[in-house]
Amino acid sequence: MNDERFGPKRYFDLAINALILVSVALLGLEFLWWTDEVLPPWMIRLDDAILGVFLAEYVVRLWVIEPELPEAIAITGRQRLFYALAARLSWAIRPINLVDLAAILPIFPFFRSLRVLRLLRLAARLRVVRRLFRYFNPFAAAEATLRDNQLLFLFVTGFIGITIAFASATVFIAEHPHNPAFAKPFDAVYWAVVTITTVGYGDKAPITTGGRVIAMALMLTGFFIFALLAGAVSQTFVQTLLHFKKEGIRMTAMVNHIVVCGWDSQTLMLLHELREQGEEVAARVVVFANRERPEALPEWVTFVSGDPTQETELPKVRLEACTSVVVVADERGGMAFSDADARTLLTVFTLRSFEAKLGARGIQRTKPIHVTAELLDPDNFAFLKAAGVDQIIQTARIGAALLARSAANPQGGVPDLLGEMALPKDRSFWET
Repeated sequence: MNDERFGPKRYFDLAINALILVSVALLGLEFLWWTDEVLPPWMIRLDDAILGVFLAEYVVRLWVIEPELPEAIAITGRQRLFYALAARLSWAIRPINLVDLAAILPIFPFFRSLRVLRLLRLAARLRVVRRLFRYFNPFAAAEATLRDNQLLFLFVTGFIGITIAFASATVFIAEHPHNPAFAKPFDAVYWAVVTITTVGYGDKAPITTGGRVIAMALMLTGFFIFALLAGAVSQTFVQTLLHFKKEGIRMTAMVNHIVVCGWDSQTLMLLHELREQGEEVAARVVVFANRERPEALPEWVTFVSGDPTQETELPKVRLEACTSVVVVADERGGMAFSDADARTLLTVFTLRSFEAKLGARGIQRTKPIHVTAELLDPDNFAFLKAAGVDQIIQTARIGAALLARSAANPQGGVPDLLGEMALPKDRSFWET
């Protein structure tokens, strides 16, 4: 039996994790016992060997990346090289891989303390950490924020880099012949970074008129740069943190809840009817829709923003722990009945696919998720039934039938009788 839990990759990962722990332990020993003494030779050799393994692993992982090449057009060797380099660069700048790269830098003595960054990679593999971030992973959200706003951050970081480079070069030219504090180009870079961040240690300062003019211009530019950076962060990462606050925390302990997928003009009425079933039921209602929280949504309703047709989004609402799901028809933008039913069908297929894969994740439900779906076009009844809907409510047909019966039989009482079903539960047809 081919089980990935006991395959070569699993044992390799365990070995790397063990080396991470040994490397961090060596760092701790260095601080505790050998802070004022020469490190033992065995300790230095072991540390260098571990770093060599980390370096080799990083290079191999970078080397084996397969770029995605266009299949519909012929490409030249130069273009193939471009795709290969772009794929490796995209992999290298991912946050977790940047951490791995930083953890290799202790090959240089003054970066030895960066070995502790390997703990982040080790923590990312722990089961308890994966469970903690199952419903909302802030690191993945931060990565997605950077990816979605990469042009904005590229402009900001590029502007900062160009400013530092220009100030470093000009101040070095102005100060180097007259100021021993600017003996090397790196001294000018260090001064520019300290100045633009308004830290101002004072250990290096220009003494020439030209250098002082550059310093004043750099300090004034620093105010603008950090205002620009603060604006970029507030428009991107702050929204991510608010998203985490609203979704990740509130859903971590939710069980036995009712998930309402979608939002339309009738969903608010549905929520009020659910509240009529009792406060205990109302406290377990979660609305899951691909939009921002509607202003008309009552405060007692938990709202999660996400796309119910995307299987990767379903853990946000802890679908594995819910008791039932209600899929409402999406009529946004004057959507036709057939299109609305098609989205309902896709949502149901996604729900059942997610449910079928729970066993592979070690989750065993005692009973299937009960799915109720709203149907607009009666011709689509068979499709929803085949998708696995337990109860199909044909709201449009029921309303049309009641109107027709009332018009054709003015003296009949059927519409009035069925209308009693919509009353509060103490007067409901269901109580008889």
